[in-house]
Amino acid sequence: MARTLPPVQAIRAEIDALFTDGRDLVEVIEDVARLGARLIIQTAVEAEVDAFLGRARYQRATTVTRVPQMCSRKDT
Repeated sequence: MARTLPPVQAIRAEIDALFTDGRDLVEVIEDVARLGARLIIQTAVEAEVDAFLGRARYQRATTVTRVPQMCSRKDT
């Protein structure tokens, strides 16, 4: 099973790839600006999610909180 890149790393890879395409510099700068804005937003969103969950991506929680069951099955 192939692991996907975290969104921040995927955006950084896109930015790196722009400089190897041999495109017009003006187009590259426009795309870098667009991807840079996406990178800033994605970084902020990931930080907010990490703070909300209390852990980083792919990190397990240190404590387990049991969710109460809404119904129980009884054998009759």
